Amino acid sequence: MIEYLEQVEEDCGGEPIEFDRVAIRCDYSEYPSLQDWAAGYFGTGESYAALDIEADTPSDEIDDKIRDYIHDHGHLIEFDGGVIVLSF
Repeated sequence: MIEYLEQVEEDCGGEPIEFDRVAIRCDYSEYPSLQDWAAGYFGTGESYAALDIEADTPSDEIDDKIRDYIHDHGHLIEFDGGVIVLSF
């Protein structure tokens, strides 16, 4: 998370970001996996239709589709042990 925020600072011309732990906690959520995020965001079953995922879709393709969806609608930070998603 720190590396991500430092990169945002750099991308904004080096303007420092004021640390606001409450805003960070409200804006970002951590999940053990991409599929855990999708289950929490879409629910399960037919709701996955928004991601064009069918019952026989391989797990790695499911992750790719979820990753693409998040990148199209928000921000995704992946790290060993989970993902952090900017709430949207």
